Formats: sequence, C-alpha cells, structure tokens
Amino acid sequence: MTTPKRGLNTRTWIVGALILVAGTLGFAGALSLVSSMQQISTDPQPTLLTNTAEVIVQPVGRVVDDRFAVSYDDSPREIVITYAGATYIQPFLENIDIAPGDTVVIASPDGVQRYTYDSASAGQWAYPIDGDTAVVTLTSSGGDHAGHTGVLISRVGQGFSATEFAQSLCGSNDLADVACSASSFPIEYGLRQPVARLFYTNGGGQYVCTTWRVTPGNFMLTNQHCIPNQAVLNTAIVRFNFQSAGCGAGSIEPYVEVRGGSLIYVNATYDVALYSLRESDFPLVQQFGYLELDTSAPSANETIFIPQHPAGLPKMFGLNSTSDGGRCRVIVPSTAGYAANSDLAYTCDTRGGSSGSPVIALDTLRVVGLHHLGAGRPDGSQCGPSPYYNQAVRIDQIWPLLEPYLPQPFVPQSTATPTPTETLTLTPSATFTPTLTFTPSNTPTPTFTPTVTHTPTTTPNVSRASCWSMADLNSIPTRGC
Repeated sequence: MTTPKRGLNTRTWIVGALILVAGTLGFAGALSLVSSMQQISTDPQPTLLTNTAEVIVQPVGRVVDDRFAVSYDDSPREIVITYAGATYIQPFLENIDIAPGDTVVIASPDGVQRYTYDSASAGQWAYPIDGDTAVVTLTSSGGDHAGHTGVLISRVGQGFSATEFAQSLCGSNDLADVACSASSFPIEYGLRQPVARLFYTNGGGQYVCTTWRVTPGNFMLTNQHCIPNQAVLNTAIVRFNFQSAGCGAGSIEPYVEVRGGSLIYVNATYDVALYSLRESDFPLVQQFGYLELDTSAPSANETIFIPQHPAGLPKMFGLNSTSDGGRCRVIVPSTAGYAANSDLAYTCDTRGGSSGSPVIALDTLRVVGLHHLGAGRPDGSQCGPSPYYNQAVRIDQIWPLLEPYLPQPFVPQSTATPTPTETLTLTPSATFTPTLTFTPSNTPTPTFTPTVTHTPTTTPNVSRASCWSMADLNSIPTRGC
C-alpha cells in the first residue's frame, strides 16, 4: 500500500468568533452564522473546456398539473391517486386548511409507507410514495372543523420506468450493491453510510443525484448542476441508508428521509453545492457519520472507490474497473472540466444519478473528488479508452472555496480500532421493495377511487449500529464498521 497522503496539517476554522460560537452553540449555531454570510454565485453557467465528458442529468419523473382535494364534507375523507405504470407518486400540498389536531396522511395502499402532515406542511412536496398509487386521507381528532376546507393537491410528480435511465459505464457494468462488499471490502463498506440519495424537482421534471455528509456538522455536498439555487433545494428530499439488505437482494433496508435546509455556497465553474439539512431533521442522520476531505493533489494510479446512487437506485459501489484491469484508479490526476486542471479522471463506472458522489482515495479514506461528468464520445457511446473518462472536480481545487464555510477539511480521531455501537433508535419513514420496471403511459389518467378508510400498519422502530473512524492523521486508517 502506498504511503498515505496528508491534507492540511493546520486545522483551520473560519474565524475566532466562529470557534466561540461553535463551542457555545454547537454546529447548529455555527451554521446559522455561516448562513448569514452566504456567498451564492450568480455567474452564468460556464462552458465545459473538454469535449470528452459531459454532465449526465438523470430525470426520474415528471410533474403533471392535476388537482385533487379532500374536504370534511367527503365521505369517506379519502382519495386514491393512481397513474398506471408510475414508479412513484409525489403530491404537491398546495394548501392544508384543517382544524387543530387534525392531520393529512399520505400512504401506500399497503401502509408500508405512511407520512403524516399538518397545516405547517402546506406549500411543499410530500414524500414520494413508491409504486403507482397513493392514498390521501384526512383524519379528524373529533374537534370542531367548521370553516376549514381540507387539503388541496395542485400537481403530482410521477416516476418514469428504469429503462429510461442514462449511464456512463466503462466496458462491462462493474457497479454492485454495497452489501456485496461487506466482507470482502470492510473498510470501503464502512464508509458507505454518509452517502445518500438526493431527489429534487426543477421545473416540470424530477431528478436524482447523490449527496453526502461532510464534517460532523450539518453540512452536505453535491453538484451545482443538481442544486443550483434555494428554490430547488426547497424541493429536495434526502434518503439515507437506502440500500439493498443483501448482495443482489430485492428487499431494502429501513431508510431515513429528510428535507433540504439552507443553501450555503454554490459555484457553477467548480460544480459544487454546499447546503444544510432542515435543522429539525439533522439529529436523525447524525448516526450515519460523515466523510473527510483530502486537500492534497490527487496522484496518478492511486486506488479510488465511489459510493453512489446510480439512477437513484439503492446504494452501490464503484470499486472495480474491468476496462482498466482491476480496482478503480485515477487515470488522469489533472484535466479540464469547466476550468483548466479542475478535474481528475477515471474509468470507475457511474450512471445518471451518480452526480455528486464522493470519489474516495483508498490510501487515506478521504474524499479526493466530487463526481460530476460522465464520459461523452461524439458518437454517444460510453467511456474509455483514452481520453473518454468519467470525471470529478478535485477537492484540492474546491477546498479554498469551501474553507470559509466548513470548520475544517477533516477531523483526526483516535488511533484505536473503533467498535460498532448503537447510536440512535429511529422510526424510519418507510421500508419497501422498489419497483423500477414500469413504463408509464403517454397520457396518464388520474383515477379517483373512494375506498373505506385505510388503516396502515405501524412502522416498527429500527435500531442501527453505525460507526466509522479514522486512525491517526499520519497513519493508515485501521478499519471501518
């Protein structure tokens, strides 16, 4: 194994005042201070300086302007929304005018996914319900609801089929469920948890990218072409622990879904977006850990791996590259993206939806790149050989931009081998087996089917053992768990 690279040896905080705030108020207070001095780039979208790679935006659904309503006068106070062949249904809650103590429940027909909303949820997208049917129910606490109108849904997101997903594979498909690496690559497997699926709406389309926690505080990283502004972030739903229960298994582990918070920094030239999660949601995801940044320049031939959500599917690893004859590695350590020498290149497989994934160096277990481009030949074929590679923005290039907002690039921890511990008991939002083989009709027709009041099953509490740690800054990391 090669000698580990070293990032910054000096721990850098924003300013002395921020240290005091962070110590007094914790990272939430520090984030408030950072948010008050946001630097949001208003530069026009730059032009790629390369013709061998391109942004692969992954649409997974569309928005249709169909209206649905449930009122107190309805009997039952429920509607069923169905779009034949859709892979998910996501209502937009235009207005919720309900009596105190009453709620709106949106659930899957079997009750496995079940979300409860109150009046404060008006004006936002509901959490997606997987499959082609969602049941919307107005529940009453029995109090006086005179003068209240109920719930209005003004548009609906509906998911495409899996056959419409883009890809940027280098030779054969080497992507595999993260569970396939649990025993063979335990260190890499231990670093999967800070990585999450990012689902968002932009205009009339719905898309997926990959995102991940950076530093112990409430900070998330992804690409600017995924989250270009606060309006898009307001639609974002981040799904942690979304992965198969076993290697090639059809079942999914319990996951946790949270909402986007504030956009802290965005830069189109370096295709980076730094944001927070909704403050009330952040405690739910701290159990999943965070990734550290490597601020030194990447090296040719160093081994890398990429945890990602290709096509928005359960989490997978890019570990091996058959086109390169073994483990994924850095092919070109410095190449052009939107700026000269801004990127590194590799043949590790990705797909649409992998944008924003961390490219992690095996020798340091720190992030050396932020994946953002898929190889693009003029004839539309996939990547490889030279010079058609997938690319990531180099962390050493974007660190100076992020430094004013992040406490430090990484946090040194004990040299002792960490032991997995129970950290937090959560009630996951849903457990389900995704159905990604539907082909939606060209003109889906909503079906209003009143049914008896649906009583979904109670979602069980799930306790997650989750940890990973780094060895001393000057040593090889010992293990992940």
